[in-house]
Amino acid sequence: NCHMPHTSYALFKGIRNHTVRSPNVKSSLEHGVPNACNLCHLDKTLEWTQRSLVDWYGHEPLEMDSQQSNIAASVIWLLKGDAAKRAVVAWHYGWEPAQQVSGVDWMANVLAYLLVDPYGVVRRIAEVSTRTLPSMSNWQYDFLAKRDALKRSASAVLARGQQRLAGFPPAVRLNRELINNLLGERDNRPVSVKE
Repeated sequence: NCHMPHTSYALFKGIRNHTVRSPNVKSSLEHGVPNACNLCHLDKTLEWTQRSLVDWYGHEPLEMDSQQSNIAASVIWLLKGDAAKRAVVAWHYGWEPAQQVSGVDWMANVLAYLLVDPYGVVRRIAEVSTRTLPSMSNWQYDFLAKRDALKRSASAVLARGQQRLAGFPPAVRLNRELINNLLGERDNRPVSVKE
């Protein structure tokens, strides 16, 4: 999980890319590539990962912007990333090892925004991950439904998640304005992912 993480997309899930490398923050900062640390610690910032790698392995500290220091890296990738990145990261939200490390109470508040994603595949992966959350197994959703139905389903998920907002980790406690800003910066370029 640390040296060969699930950073590629295929068959509606994250898959291991079979490249063995040490986790680092530099690729995430320079290219927006998800790293192994933040794909498991979904509730942590890139700054948290960098501090850990500096302390443990003597990595050189890199400059971070406000988002990278204050918002969980997974949230940034889910809301701002291209469709392939959103698919990979959304899959991790349903991945049991990441759920055990990160907790799950806060996840519906982020996944809800992918339930109306322009890509059907991203919506489907977000649906599967959402169904793994407590009290969501009987939730009604059709990832191929019309936009209005998708919005209603996403609102229902968001309403359930907002009930516990005060207990969320600081890096995932987002307000509507911040979420809209992140969504406004989304990489909406068309993506063709070979299955």
